[in-house]
Amino acid sequence: MGGSRRRALQSLALATWVMAQALPGHSEITCVTSRNLSFSGEGTLILGDLAACPDGVGAVYCKPEGYAGFRLMFYLIGKDGTILQEKQINWDTYNFYEPSLCWDGTNFGVVASTLTQAAFLVLSPQGAVQLNPVLLPGIPLGGRTAAFRILWTPNGYAVFGLWGEPEYPGQTQGYYYTYLRYWLLNAAGGVLAQKDLGIQQPLLYPGSEGAERTYFDVVWTGASFFVAYAAESQTGPPLSVYTKMFDLQGNLVRGEAPALVSTVAAGPALATNGLSIGLTALKAIALEGNHLYARFFDMAGNPRANEVEYSSPLGLGAGPPYGPTMGLEGGGFVAAYCAPTFTNFVIRFKPFDATGQAVGQEYSLTDSGGNVHGGTFALGMDLQLEGRGRTLFAKAQSSNYIVNTPHVMVLKTDLWNDYLDLFDLAGAWQDRYGANDLLDAIQRFR
Repeated sequence: MGGSRRRALQSLALATWVMAQALPGHSEITCVTSRNLSFSGEGTLILGDLAACPDGVGAVYCKPEGYAGFRLMFYLIGKDGTILQEKQINWDTYNFYEPSLCWDGTNFGVVASTLTQAAFLVLSPQGAVQLNPVLLPGIPLGGRTAAFRILWTPNGYAVFGLWGEPEYPGQTQGYYYTYLRYWLLNAAGGVLAQKDLGIQQPLLYPGSEGAERTYFDVVWTGASFFVAYAAESQTGPPLSVYTKMFDLQGNLVRGEAPALVSTVAAGPALATNGLSIGLTALKAIALEGNHLYARFFDMAGNPRANEVEYSSPLGLGAGPPYGPTMGLEGGGFVAAYCAPTFTNFVIRFKPFDATGQAVGQEYSLTDSGGNVHGGTFALGMDLQLEGRGRTLFAKAQSSNYIVNTPHVMVLKTDLWNDYLDLFDLAGAWQDRYGANDLLDAIQRFR
């Protein structure tokens, strides 16, 4: 990076950090607007993904079309919640199951399961296909695939996903031995690296579609990948959540460790603000609901403290895919989950600061008039927060108790000040010039 750019980045980092230290308390998130999208289906089959971009947020979803298979739906949603673009991408050769996308600074990289393989493609901000689907190499024939994630790094697109190995030839249902696989791709879909990262929680078909989306999560630290996954330990039981770190080539740089100290869990979700990594997970207990936990790590993967339990046992019961999620709010974190009330279901938030210290009380999502933003049980399905600063995007589902519909929300914090504007600007510098530059600058001035 040039000297003038680095000096500007350092000044920005210093101002951001100083204002973050001076800001007391925490903000509360409100729902500015929300809408259902244009299609419906079985809740466990219409899972999607969000990725923030300069115009707002991009969204991809799996759209079941009977015998025609699974189509790819793309949306570009503006910062005011307006649908700027909507496209159905039909590719008769492939299904698009559980798609994921990321913003690379110019276009969206997309990856999805074809049910037996995985396809990578590139879309413009308007949803035009810039790169036709490319099958990822190295997936053995005869198994199942699911739960792909794609992240943008300065070295290319990083893709993680599950491959299920059959227990017997010709298997179409029951348990599969599940392996986490990794690819690093260039803009043309060329493979720069690939690796099998190990066995995960057993995959069950056909009765648990959607649950596999919660088997693992991953974030890019600027130097390596921090992965949280549900599995038995390499040394044996129990089935719980563990963490590892890998470099860009897929090589192990930090060995397996339990994500939580005092309990077993499932359904990990991650977020990072460039200073810390936030993890949340759940333990489903019959007749009680989900016990929810959060734990935070530094960027080298060292735990900052033991996990904390929050909101328990109010989280919607029965385990994945109704698990909690972790997002960013300004410079800190916020865990989100769905909880029942006497009349409906609501989204609740638990805020944490930039290093994972709990701040303030849990609260329910409301609109700008203070009315609780409630809905059906489906609010707990496919829950995701995306963005940083004072504008966030969220997705969940609504339901008429027959079919579910994707539900998207534009959220705001009540900190309308330059502090969050600085985090928005800092995020843009991170995306353009690499997370480590901003992180290094902040740490030098601390």
